[in-house]
Amino acid sequence: GMDLASLSLYRIGQCYSRMKNYNVARITYKNLMMLYPKDETVKEASYSLAISFLLEEKMDDFKKTGYKYISDYSDESLGDNMRLAMIDVLLKEKKFSDVVEDYKKGVFKFKTKEIEEEGLFKVGLAYYGMAAYDPAVKIFEYITTRFEKRATTGWTQFYLANSNYNQG
Repeated sequence: GMDLASLSLYRIGQCYSRMKNYNVARITYKNLMMLYPKDETVKEASYSLAISFLLEEKMDDFKKTGYKYISDYSDESLGDNMRLAMIDVLLKEKKFSDVVEDYKKGVFKFKTKEIEEEGLFKVGLAYYGMAAYDPAVKIFEYITTRFEKRATTGWTQFYLANSNYNQG
C-alpha cells in the first residue's frame, strides 16, 4: 500500500526538483527509499532520483541510477521511459556500441508497443552509427512491417534506404 508519509516525502522531492534544487530532492528520495522500502512510492522515487541527474546533466550518475532502475523495475511502464532516456544519452555521447551491447543483453527490451517502435528505431540508429548496416536494415525493416504509420515512419524509411545504399 501507499503510506501517506512516503507520499508526502515523494511530493516534497518533486517540489525540490521543480525548484531545480536537485541535491535536496535526491536526499528526499533516498530518505523515502530507506524509510519506506516496501511502499509503492519507492519505484517513483527511484525513477525521479535517476531523472534528477539527467535534468542536472550529470550523465554518469544518471546512467548508474538509470541502469539500477531498469534492473529493479524492468516490467514497469516507467522502465520503458527510462530505457528511452538511457538510449538518448548514449546516442548523444556517440556510444553506439553501448546501446547495441545493452540491446543484445536485453536491457533495452521494451514492454509497451507505443514505446517499442521509438526504442527500436534508436537501436537501429546505434547500429547505423557503428556502420553495422546489416543489423540496422533488419531493425528498420522490422519496424516498417510491424508498426503501421507511426511517429518514426519517415525516418525509419530514410535510414533503411541509407543503410541499404551503404551496403552497396
